Amino acid sequence: MRKWFPMLLVLALPLTGAAAQANEVVALPTVAPLQQVEVSTAVDYTSASLAEYYTPGGTECAVDEQMPRMSAEESERAAALLQDYQAGERPAENVLNKLENAVVGVYTLNPEDYEGETLYTLLPVTPLTDEQILEVIDAFAQCGQTFDPDTLSYRNCMRGGGIEASRFLQEEERERMNTLTDLYIRQGFVSETAYTPLISDDGLGMVTLDPDSYCGMEDYHFFPCRRMTDDELLRFVIYTETGDPTEYGNYAAYEKRLRLELSRLMGAPLVMTRQYEGMSEMGDFSVKYGDETVYYASFQTLDGVQYGGYLDVETDRVVSANLYLPYTLQYSDLYLDPFDGQWLAVAQEAVSQLRGDGMEIRAVESRGETDVQDAGYGVMVDVIMEDGSYYNVQIAYQTGAVCGWITYDTHTLDPDQLYAMMYE
Repeated sequence: MRKWFPMLLVLALPLTGAAAQANEVVALPTVAPLQQVEVSTAVDYTSASLAEYYTPGGTECAVDEQMPRMSAEESERAAALLQDYQAGERPAENVLNKLENAVVGVYTLNPEDYEGETLYTLLPVTPLTDEQILEVIDAFAQCGQTFDPDTLSYRNCMRGGGIEASRFLQEEERERMNTLTDLYIRQGFVSETAYTPLISDDGLGMVTLDPDSYCGMEDYHFFPCRRMTDDELLRFVIYTETGDPTEYGNYAAYEKRLRLELSRLMGAPLVMTRQYEGMSEMGDFSVKYGDETVYYASFQTLDGVQYGGYLDVETDRVVSANLYLPYTLQYSDLYLDPFDGQWLAVAQEAVSQLRGDGMEIRAVESRGETDVQDAGYGVMVDVIMEDGSYYNVQIAYQTGAVCGWITYDTHTLDPDQLYAMMYE
């Protein structure tokens, strides 16, 4: 679960005084325009919005095992265990501000950030043991408070994965998070202040959970009951992003290179909207490849044509690309000879139109019949280029024209790899 984050940014260019005082992110030029954030006035940064969620019989209500409270039986045991604690009994584990693999946890809060609350309790979905109740009593006692289960509510407790954060993020915060994620990943923006998961440090925090105790939830986020600043959200983005930080700041250059290569290889226009991007090893996408580090991205044109590609960041070359031409064909059960020479001519002409560098075509070969999704049947043709790279071109029988996918690859599947996949 990855979430969200005024300035205190380390910028590549100096900020104007007005921008810094206004606590706004100043977007630098990039290959694709950044999303513009419109701050809505209809926001609620308090925990009050959780009240409906935790109201029995509501339209979206937590199940009973996830209500922020102890059961009647657990409360009775808590009263007896409190007496045992006051008599000297202690738990084996200290769960006060436990940040990792928490089953039970109690966390100190800044009351000015959490509507006067000073402690927050996390409880598992399973029935509490005496030891776990004793852990809660002990954590409260360390803070000079006597634990009373009747004081637990959605304002200071979460149980069993009922909700993933101490309050709902507002839409304007999500929009700012998206912009700040873009600034961090694509332009290398960082904060002068490091994020710390301990809530009492700055009002923001995160606890990793024992998933079995929280219905599969892996972490829990603490968001103060106020509008978070850009810098707070940026710190959170940096802390929770899982990509390779050594590549952050290079994305804009990678995208520019990929766009130019898609134009050369696939005839892509420059006016396209980026749909998504990331970094990975090429072998994660295709068994034909190994551990090449690639930047990958998908784009869409104004008329719905989709382009995608994988740029090897070491060689600065595209190793694989694809083009999807939308179609509205009705289903047809027409069958034709997939090895008729007409298909070779159609595929060769299509690739010749796509290529922007004039590379010669070495061979054109039919791979045989293929299913054209929701439209019947057609033929798949390989168009092999002079450098050994190749295109797969799909042609529909009913139109005799290219339909759907055209793919480009620089690697073929090694016969030993194929044998291993089939028989080992």
